Amino acid sequence: MNVGAVIDYMTPAAQDVQRKKFTIQIKKALEETGVQDGGRVGVDVPDPVMIDALRKEGVNIVPDGNRLMMEAREIKTKYELESHKTAASIVEACFETLREELKLGVKGHELVGSMYKTAYEEGADSVFGIALCSGRDTWPNYKGVASNSIIRPRDIVFVDIILTVNGYHTCYYRTFSVGSPQQETKDAYERIYNWLYDAVKAIKPGATTKDLAEKWPDETKIWGMESADEGAASNWGHGLGL
Repeated sequence: MNVGAVIDYMTPAAQDVQRKKFTIQIKKALEETGVQDGGRVGVDVPDPVMIDALRKEGVNIVPDGNRLMMEAREIKTKYELESHKTAASIVEACFETLREELKLGVKGHELVGSMYKTAYEEGADSVFGIALCSGRDTWPNYKGVASNSIIRPRDIVFVDIILTVNGYHTCYYRTFSVGSPQQETKDAYERIYNWLYDAVKAIKPGATTKDLAEKWPDETKIWGMESADEGAASNWGHGLGL
């Protein structure tokens, strides 16, 4: 349970009462399972006040428990891989819906609505969000949320679909062109495509994200940024289920 999310909607006095109840319940469960005797409890979404309350009751709290969960996910089971494949196939169905409906005059939020419909019809557990931007709303003015902007000739439409299947997420991007793209657009796309697949070719057992990132250009030289962090939101590189 996300304790913080529950407590945030209460008055301060009610928060104190509820935290005390949670603390008693948690401590009792730990005692019943034997964890309280020298064991540690990892918290993946820490609530600082709740952690303090548990520590006062003698509970050995590890506030960065999510780190252990992330390490466990580094090696995927066959079930996890199948869940990722299913999730990816649903996203691809959404992209097909977009391809069929992408035309002059349609609005971005209308396209997003159609993709939401496809996602749930194809079996997604939940859709965290669908980012769509086109024309002037693309980089460097990326908004991440579809607007009522009308699709125009030769617009570049960027889409990122985040949905869940069996608890496994996607963060799956694709770029579309409304009509034949200009040569300048083709050149830019080819350059980015080559960057991407240079990194893909470096993927092998034992490789790290550092090995992949080294295949990409230096942001400080190509875009004049002081550090890579400045362009992070526009220069992501990650696995399907970030």
